[in-house]
Amino acid sequence: RKDDQEYGNSLNNLASLYTDMNNYPAAINARRNVLDHLIKIFHRKTTDYATTSTRLAKLYIETGDYDSAFALLKDASIIYQAELDSNSTNNSLYAETLDQIASLYNKQNDFTNAEFYYKKAKDIKELSIGENNPSYAESLNNLGLLATKRKNYPEAKKYLDSASDIRLHQLGFGHPDYSESVNNI
Repeated sequence: RKDDQEYGNSLNNLASLYTDMNNYPAAINARRNVLDHLIKIFHRKTTDYATTSTRLAKLYIETGDYDSAFALLKDASIIYQAELDSNSTNNSLYAETLDQIASLYNKQNDFTNAEFYYKKAKDIKELSIGENNPSYAESLNNLGLLATKRKNYPEAKKYLDSASDIRLHQLGFGHPDYSESVNNI
């Protein structure tokens, strides 16, 4: 078992190296190998599998393969959702995955689905980490930017003002995320 884990870690490290080198074809291949290895070890899809799927999806996004990214992110979200009640760490991973799905929809100008997934991520963060958290502010910021794209400026201002307030109080005046919020407003 230890050898299997060390081999999996080596594959992950190799995938990270290829990613850092911007060698996306090799990184994609290495991440696929990690997924195959995880299935071989655990005989099922685990949260490690979901995390690796999310990492692979990011590579697909970088290369413009949105269909493959969607499939992996949705698969990861199902795995995380199954863990939602039992582990608060997975709650944040689940919310992050939903944010990425929303972002993909947003890139494709599918604002209805983008809003659905951004709001779902926001709701999970609200329940798991509370409203006075930078990650929750990120969700408000995402919703504000989406409302701006939809030209719903009153809604955009509401979300962006709330994100800005949270970031100011939690991160401080000089933090880049607070500056981003002010710029977005």
